[in-house]
Amino acid sequence: MAGKLEVDTNGFRKRVAWRGPLGVLMELISNALDENITYCDVIFEHVEQQTYRIRVEDDSTEGFRNLDESYTLYADSYKAGILNKRGRFNVGEKIAIVLCDDAKIESTTGTRIFSNNHVKRSPKKRDKGTVFEGTMRCTRAQYEDACTQVVKIVPPEGIRLTFNGHQINRPRQVAVVSATLPTIGVNEDGDLYKTTAKTEIVIYEPSDGTSGAIYELGVPVVNVDHPFIMDVRQKVPLSVDRNNVTPSYYRKLCGAVLDATANLLNEEQVRSKGITEGIAAALSDEAIKAVMAKKHGQGAYVPDPGNREANGELFARGQQPVNPGTYDRETWDRIRGAKALPSASDLIPRRSVPPVAYEGEVSRGMQQVAALATLICTEVLHKSLSVRFSGNANVTCSAQCGPAGAEAADLTFHVKILGEGWFSEKPVMSRENLDLIFHELGHHKGDQDCTRAHCNEVTSIAASVAVLLQTRPALFESFR
Repeated sequence: MAGKLEVDTNGFRKRVAWRGPLGVLMELISNALDENITYCDVIFEHVEQQTYRIRVEDDSTEGFRNLDESYTLYADSYKAGILNKRGRFNVGEKIAIVLCDDAKIESTTGTRIFSNNHVKRSPKKRDKGTVFEGTMRCTRAQYEDACTQVVKIVPPEGIRLTFNGHQINRPRQVAVVSATLPTIGVNEDGDLYKTTAKTEIVIYEPSDGTSGAIYELGVPVVNVDHPFIMDVRQKVPLSVDRNNVTPSYYRKLCGAVLDATANLLNEEQVRSKGITEGIAAALSDEAIKAVMAKKHGQGAYVPDPGNREANGELFARGQQPVNPGTYDRETWDRIRGAKALPSASDLIPRRSVPPVAYEGEVSRGMQQVAALATLICTEVLHKSLSVRFSGNANVTCSAQCGPAGAEAADLTFHVKILGEGWFSEKPVMSRENLDLIFHELGHHKGDQDCTRAHCNEVTSIAASVAVLLQTRPALFESFR
């Protein structure tokens, strides 16, 4: 052909061979649905061995406007600048032609017959509509997959779409939402360019056993991990292969759908990747709150490293902690903006109070408890221990312990909370004294209350002390 480039038909066929019969059917059906039709009848049937027959017929009043475009790659398409039509690259029927061993297009403007890399023109015309008919080779698995996927098309209202004699029905519609999404436009010179436009997204419930998907004007284009079919009612910015969208487009689409469906989701659906992807782009704070509650449970919180007591108390109540690594930064920012997951300190504020020295007399019992705690820390944990007594009554705990470097720990007893009589002169004989000492020393590494790490430390300390009481009882003689 004349021009700067020539097209190697065999090379083109090899590059699109992966599309298979499903790609051929989807392109032909899309072309038909872009026209002013009342029906589209599709036949895909076995002929012999690995040869299958494809026939797609519609009743378009205009038919195929220019049949020469059927075999001219990248010719201008009248549909390119119309956002609510599927075509833009003008390659659909070319894929069908090169993947078929022989093919024929018969329309209101004439007939073209394709065989052995040649095109034959015929003046035969139809009164209305267009028929594409051809045979192609494929495997049985490809045939069965195509038959399964084609029936997922959502036919436009008022158009009868049949496949092998059976009408394809529309799935149950869940919701409709408007959104401004990236799409493909055409400038005055006919050049394609990226733009954005407001459109509707029609949300459908997938058939039993099928996954969610992105649809372009009723035609599935990308299968995704999402609870719903998301039918974008304008051109979706796809590659030439029409098999994927960019991550940013997917996130915007999922965000718009989440705004409309958050209250419809169940606990399993909120865990899908598509729902998580939509959080960052969702406009509705209430939608994000609904997802967080269903996914993590009522009362879920983000642990606060600076408020160990609140973290432990909330965990003990059965409320689920949501660790920072659960979501990416953009998603976390949106969750915080929606106030959908409070921090532990939001639920149980940490009281910022100055330390208050204990002004009373340090009793014999207090001295004994401090000495026993120091002995256990030294013998069992091999750390030094600094013990303090606090006279602060404006705290929510009876004692506090934490690391003071790699080889030391700090322990504070709040005397006003415990009461002076709590401290026994024989602490090794006091269940209450031992219980609190073991619990607090379990925090010597900084582990939070009710975590597995803290529980392991407490039981390890208690077991070690039990062994020492049997093997070195003299250590504890002064505390009996």
